[in-house]
Amino acid sequence: MKPLWRLAGLAAVAASLLLAGCATTRMIDSEVRSFSGAASVASQATYRFDHLPSTQAAPAQQQRLEELATHALARKGLLRNDTSAQYGVTLRVRAEQNVSPTLFSVFPSRWIAAPGGRRWLYRSLPVVDATEYRHTVEVLMRDTGSGQIVYESRAMHEGPWSDTLTLLPAILEAALTDYPQAVPAPHTVVVELPPNPPKTP
Repeated sequence: MKPLWRLAGLAAVAASLLLAGCATTRMIDSEVRSFSGAASVASQATYRFDHLPSTQAAPAQQQRLEELATHALARKGLLRNDTSAQYGVTLRVRAEQNVSPTLFSVFPSRWIAAPGGRRWLYRSLPVVDATEYRHTVEVLMRDTGSGQIVYESRAMHEGPWSDTLTLLPAILEAALTDYPQAVPAPHTVVVELPPNPPKTP
């Protein structure tokens, strides 16, 4: 069994390689779930983007998301028409950060009295903190006439990268992978991101 300090070193090397990978191709895996409403989704339908107050908190991000969604929905046979739309599409993005210790090492702390002589008191200390980011993209489609939901999808990616705008194309593509079918059971969709200039995760 390798000593824990050796494992800590290996973890640091792995983290360095991971950071270096930010400048190359990234494979983005997202957990996807999709649902359909009572009415079937029409093919070759027109749509517009509907906005919620919460989606206006980050206008640059929302504009980028809608630009990406326009191309993604076009590949699914949907045409944007802001004046005469059959569906209203609502897009939402959430980015959350979570920091948790992932690796511990054992260090001698102090001498203590023990049967047979003095002994070192050991304690476990975290040596690597992993910062995880969770990005979620939600797509909601409503019939503009009845207001009923016809399609709903969510894609969630967890990883070490914080560059939300760069990740959006892959996560959005994953969210629309099933359309117009619905697959309620959680399933993983992997999308390849093209190489990008080096960025700090």
